[in-house]
Amino acid sequence: MMVAVVSLLDAEHSQMVNEIIDDLERTFGLKGVKITADPHVTWLICEIEKLAQLKTYLSEVAGQTKSVRVKTTGLGIFPGEHPVIFVPVIRADGFNLVHAELYRGIRAFSRHTVNFYDPENWVPHISLALRDTTPEILPTLITYLNQRTYNWDIELNNFSILRSENNQFRQDTTYQFNSKPVEIS
Repeated sequence: MMVAVVSLLDAEHSQMVNEIIDDLERTFGLKGVKITADPHVTWLICEIEKLAQLKTYLSEVAGQTKSVRVKTTGLGIFPGEHPVIFVPVIRADGFNLVHAELYRGIRAFSRHTVNFYDPENWVPHISLALRDTTPEILPTLITYLNQRTYNWDIELNNFSILRSENNQFRQDTTYQFNSKPVEIS
């Protein structure tokens, strides 16, 4: 089963990102980013055999992890047939340490980890548009998005498992740092 391990954004930043995503849908018809219901930062995507093993691991790590403050700035693009437009999250020591621990721990029992999330390759970000973008729309889209600033200070305080089902990522379980899991149904 393919899963993403993410940190969901706080209510304030989720609202800000969702307003941008809704604006892009109204203005440009873009809604591909809605394959996940909630704005987030992805720590890694992997294929696992036993969800229970991942849940146990994340519960333990979350119980030992303090919230992580991250900053964002600007806009980024992952090029391709369907470019991804995103807000980059600046990598800093504490953030990198949490990522390295997750990557090391989960890789030990996962079948496969997507190579974009290897510590050397990882570009943490908050997606604004993906899947239904085209290179042709990029200049107009970037000009439009450039009217805002993206200098945010965000506190990440959870790990959440998103399961891939029917071409969507659905929230499974969220673990608050230094807390107990919250089951999502």
